[in-house]
Amino acid sequence: MKRICLIIVLSVLLFSCSKENNLKAIGTAELKGSWKWISTDGGIGNNIHETPASTGQNILLTFTSESNYNIYTNNVLTATGTYTLSARNCIHDHIQKTVVDFNSPNVGELMMESLVNGMLTVSDEAYDGLTGVYTKVD
Repeated sequence: MKRICLIIVLSVLLFSCSKENNLKAIGTAELKGSWKWISTDGGIGNNIHETPASTGQNILLTFTSESNYNIYTNNVLTATGTYTLSARNCIHDHIQKTVVDFNSPNVGELMMESLVNGMLTVSDEAYDGLTGVYTKVD
């Protein structure tokens, strides 16, 4: 019995200590351009599953190298302003990631969870929060 407990404890320690930060920080150069919203999932009990087809909203988020952003909903400009980038440890996996802080309280901030093959995944950095996926269009 002691041997089984020891193996379990060592396994947990081994896997928790071997996590490497393989994520590259997302900077202005990677963020620059237009991003089309693909989906949003999450919420309490993971009960939210939205797409442009289910909401009737086509959302385009643009970032410039001059730290300006625009949000278009169904081709209408719905938010505009400036943004800043910073780094913070993510509450989900405790890895330092890029945070985009929009200057508008209506937009808030987004944690850049990953950027892989032109697919940007962001979160609102809450345990029962939302995760959005965007694809690069230019």
